[in-house]
Amino acid sequence: MKSLYVFTVFLFHVLTSAGQSEYEVRFDELLSKHQSQDMPGMTIGVVQEGKVIYSKGFGVSSIESMKPNNDLTVFDVASLAKQFTASCIWVLVQQGKISVEDELRKHIPEWPNYGVPIQLKHLLNHTSGIRNYHALMQLQGFDYDEQYYNNESVLKLLIKQQNISNQPGEMVLYSNSNYTLLALVIERVSALNLNQFAKRYLFEPLGMSASCFRVSKDQHIENLAIGYQRHGGRFVTKSPYQESYGAGSMMTSIDDLVKWMKVLDGNQIGFEGLSQFLTHQDKLSDGSRATYARGVMVSEYKGCKTISHSGYHWGGQAQLLFLPNEKIGIVVLTNSESINPNSLAYKMLDVLIKEGQIKTRRVKKSKRINPSRLSSLAGNYMEVGSDMKMEMYCESDTLKARIAPSGNGTALAYRGKSKFVRQRNASVVYDFTERQNCDLMISFGGTPFYLRRDSMASDSISDLQDYSGMFYSKELDIHYHFTQLNGQLNVSFGQTENMILTSLKCDEFGNGQRTLFHFKRNDRNEVTQMLLSSEGTVRNVSFQKQ
Repeated sequence: MKSLYVFTVFLFHVLTSAGQSEYEVRFDELLSKHQSQDMPGMTIGVVQEGKVIYSKGFGVSSIESMKPNNDLTVFDVASLAKQFTASCIWVLVQQGKISVEDELRKHIPEWPNYGVPIQLKHLLNHTSGIRNYHALMQLQGFDYDEQYYNNESVLKLLIKQQNISNQPGEMVLYSNSNYTLLALVIERVSALNLNQFAKRYLFEPLGMSASCFRVSKDQHIENLAIGYQRHGGRFVTKSPYQESYGAGSMMTSIDDLVKWMKVLDGNQIGFEGLSQFLTHQDKLSDGSRATYARGVMVSEYKGCKTISHSGYHWGGQAQLLFLPNEKIGIVVLTNSESINPNSLAYKMLDVLIKEGQIKTRRVKKSKRINPSRLSSLAGNYMEVGSDMKMEMYCESDTLKARIAPSGNGTALAYRGKSKFVRQRNASVVYDFTERQNCDLMISFGGTPFYLRRDSMASDSISDLQDYSGMFYSKELDIHYHFTQLNGQLNVSFGQTENMILTSLKCDEFGNGQRTLFHFKRNDRNEVTQMLLSSEGTVRNVSFQKQ
């Protein structure tokens, strides 16, 4: 009987695998740990030449209903929304109602005059320098569970900002504020809300019947997967409370995104010029091309040109990856925040490359980097506009990177011209090319982060009493109260009490959460001002000592 059972299992495996290609078998093996009938999960779709070659749902769209995820399940795709907001801008350009060269103040006249023109193209490629409103709200102590916000309240916050983080067109600083402002431009020019406009000019003509922007927290959306986080061994969810959209808050399905791939491929009738518009890379002020195009990131992976974007929101993540020359697309949509779709998408792409589904361009192997050059790159770095520290070090002729003060490093492979990639994920690039504003640029599929060399060691600091007191910011309309406690500097603001700060160097402190506190002194060496920076996208918010 035991022998019969073993034979039956073997025969079942042979029969079910016989109709599968080798890459499908590899996909199933890669994704096997995500198989579940009672937990939130994801849906994956792989497209080639406009046809689905692999599609599978994992887990359930709702723990309460136990309805399984599939290619018709609708997910919140977060920042994948940006390419659709950018597409709405393209529609208005085609209609002759706007130009990407238009200044923002033409359509939002109440926008501050910073002395330099901010054009719509600067919003599209994140080179405007406009501070990220999410970071600003966090610096205000905003409670996302209790406080309400929408696009208009975001606009009011942004208008209060007295400066921008960089000159328009100088560098890419990813900021959700750009796409919230673009949504407002679309609505003011068209007299339709973003969902109405997108449905009329994008979703309905393309047959994307499940897609929409959530412009109201009470909006009913059919077949929507509920997003979950895991806390204390159980999955929890929460209802949407905000009504901000344009940078995110778009719902769609694998089935609809398969249709969208034809647009990215440039072959969709009536939308032939849209792919070229989205993937256009403007020149930066230093002459290089912006890796963030218009709603999508344009990069390269193992010799293949890629168009991609990721999305992250409370309760889920998303990843869209398209190779225009190979006409291959991979989409991963999750309703479990713990699943990393970016990693899965590139692992699946590696399977397709290995199994010959994708013929990669032969890339010449780079010469081994000179050991002295390798050693010169080692050292300590700190993110510009943040207190995040990174250590680069050499080990067995390999350059490694680690976020200080974590233990294990990430091994890098040399790719020539001062560039390295992660050995286990070639989509992450470390670029040591000399630039005026940074010594190291780390790019995640096209989104750059900037770091400068740093000593890591704290300089001698003044008496903490110098920094004690109340500081107020008109830009954030909030007081920060600095005090000494047990020989350390603490700050309290909003609902945050006695957050401990760490000394970085003279007059600079960090909170270990990518926020930098820089105190300024007057001619009498008295601390009179504090400049607050966060997440690299918000730089030098001014606080005056009271």
